[in-house]
Amino acid sequence: SSGKVEYFSAAFFLRNPLAGGLEQDVVSILRERFVGESMQDVIVAQNQSMERQSFELELELEADFA
Repeated sequence: SSGKVEYFSAAFFLRNPLAGGLEQDVVSILRERFVGESMQDVIVAQNQSMERQSFELELELEADFA
């Protein structure tokens, strides 16, 4: 797909591998980043299957303001 280039935002699309008891590609993760006067990340995890899924989600965050 294509669209207007916006240098203040980015989007990352991920899907899970076959691991941890989940079938491959049943969970998608969208990470959107907006940079302006501040920086904001939005993370969305979505079940792509028609069945209820159970898994552990862990976020590890770091910052470097150098």
